[in-house]
Amino acid sequence: MEAKTQTKTPDWIISWKSLRIWIKIFLILWLGGGGVFLFFTTRGADSNQLFSIIKSIALIAFLSSIVPYIFCMVFAYKVQAGLHDEGYIKHGPWQVLVAAIILNPYFLGFYVPLSVSGAARKAAKTLKAKDEAASSI
Repeated sequence: MEAKTQTKTPDWIISWKSLRIWIKIFLILWLGGGGVFLFFTTRGADSNQLFSIIKSIALIAFLSSIVPYIFCMVFAYKVQAGLHDEGYIKHGPWQVLVAAIILNPYFLGFYVPLSVSGAARKAAKTLKAKDEAASSI
């Protein structure tokens, strides 16, 4: 009987799954809140009380996107550290923190977690291909 070797899931994959969830929450608040706020601001919605309330709620949603952004940066740091330690990428995790400060969540904050998630996706495909090659032997 052939014994199957079970490989341990790397920690960065677990963090990557959490990162993807927090990216979605961040983008919903950031795009949804910001988009609705801009829509009602350009329409001169201050004259209508209902539109003014919607605009205020949208602004609160947009500004509250900082909370999931912080979680995104924590998980992006963990994923980047794991990918760097295993040799999938050259860039260190400290660069995530620098980019998080420079590209604040209200300007281009979406870029950092999305780029780390893309690198993790590529590394996961490579890891899966290695596991399939090893199990077929």
